[in-house]
Amino acid sequence: MKKFSLKSRVNIFATLSTFAYVYLMCSIFSQDIEVYKIAAIQGWNSADKENSTVPLGELFYFTLKPKTTKGLFYFPETIENQNLDIMMAYRPERIKIIYPEGTESPLSAKIWKGLAFLLGAIQLLMWIMIPVIFFRLLKILKTGVFFDLRNVECLRKMGWATLIAYVSNLLGDFCLHRVYELLFAFKEYDIVWKQTEEILLVIGFVILIFAEVLNNGIELKKEQELTI
Repeated sequence: MKKFSLKSRVNIFATLSTFAYVYLMCSIFSQDIEVYKIAAIQGWNSADKENSTVPLGELFYFTLKPKTTKGLFYFPETIENQNLDIMMAYRPERIKIIYPEGTESPLSAKIWKGLAFLLGAIQLLMWIMIPVIFFRLLKILKTGVFFDLRNVECLRKMGWATLIAYVSNLLGDFCLHRVYELLFAFKEYDIVWKQTEEILLVIGFVILIFAEVLNNGIELKKEQELTI
């Protein structure tokens, strides 16, 4: 059985990781593509508000849950099932809602929204930096250089960028939740705080640990060379 050289294996994994990252970004974008479409249509129609046929305002989307006093089996809404020609009970969870244009929002909501935007920008910057650093690391590895401080530096930067992305995402979700609480209050439902992907936290620490292991390996290699 033919064995791939180390350089070939690095090239293969580099190509696979590139496809995986592109797939991840496309998956994240596709989840909210309807939101982008609605925002684009609203922006197009905002120039002629009097003749607009679409509701204008800021679009929010979040998850709802019944108030704790209602119980787990609280299904207050009904919807028609045309296959059986009957009405069925349901409750909304993931919803999109338009905050009407011209409705004044509290100053505190605007402040929290500004903080959320800033944290979102930081998160976006990290997601741009991570692949740039990653491809720089791959470029070094393709030359056959593994025990090099440049690799350690790249791994450390990737690890910290991942952790910063996680923290900014966590704080951004908190800020958005405060905005939702200030703008909306529902009789039957509470707004659920969006869960941040904890896997980012794990990945960030794993990368940093690997960087320190590699750094320790480089130091041991230098000591062995000096001994020889």
